[in-house]
Amino acid sequence: MGGRGSCYLNFYDPSNATSGDVNIADILEDILEDEDTKKEYNGKTKKLKEKKIHIKQSTDDMPEDMFIPNITKVDSLTRKYVDTVGTLKNENETLDIRANKLSPNTTACFIHDGTRFNNLHIVFNNDLKLSSKELVEGEAKRQIDSGFWMNVDKNEYVNQTITHEYGHFVQKVLMQRELANREGKMKYEAFLTDLAKAKSKADRQKRVQEYAESYATKYFKSIQRIHRKYFGKEGVDMISNYGKTNNREAFAELFAGLNCCKKPSSICKATEIFLSKKMNVKNFELKTMVG
Repeated sequence: MGGRGSCYLNFYDPSNATSGDVNIADILEDILEDEDTKKEYNGKTKKLKEKKIHIKQSTDDMPEDMFIPNITKVDSLTRKYVDTVGTLKNENETLDIRANKLSPNTTACFIHDGTRFNNLHIVFNNDLKLSSKELVEGEAKRQIDSGFWMNVDKNEYVNQTITHEYGHFVQKVLMQRELANREGKMKYEAFLTDLAKAKSKADRQKRVQEYAESYATKYFKSIQRIHRKYFGKEGVDMISNYGKTNNREAFAELFAGLNCCKKPSSICKATEIFLSKKMNVKNFELKTMVG
């Protein structure tokens, strides 16, 4: 499978991005006895669709023993981070979870289309259809043991990647909120002016990434300040090697570590405190985080 790979790129593939919503009967047609699974999965995909998160037919070939836990995880994240769904409804956009052909070393990625960071997609590599929950969990263990991915609970190995990608979506939500203040609006206008100077698609993508990275850096510095306040030391050494490649990945890795561990590390706890200051985090209690 290779490592995880995420990107903030202007990318659009109508053949997969616009395909219809998933039909669970087709995915689970060989599991005739598992009516409860069909009912539960259908219920979650319906609820997610109501929240403007669509599971696309392009995921039909993905193994259900991996994908069903993923959708269950996304459902729980939408309930915990209530404002993520509110943003989708307020901004008149959707988040598609789909599959497409990606580079061999890319497990999944977060993609948006457009300068307002809309037309959102969490995209899994089509090659995952050759995999299974066992292989996905084995790959997660290998990446965690090597220090490349953040440590998560064993029962969450199967969900680490999609949680990481949802973390990129959460950063997008925070970035969108910056447009409500004068400083954020001016920064966005400067970004558009800079983007107009791009001479190629690669140059355009680079400038988009730099804009997203600037906010990720701002958020990471805030998380570090919170960590020093409540935990008394720097927390950089607790971040995975992948998270150290840039602050966008650091944010997503911390989000995954936070939401895939019953006892998250202190730097992940600092991330939750940061998020609670920026959005509605259901059942958040500071004393639980720092106690």
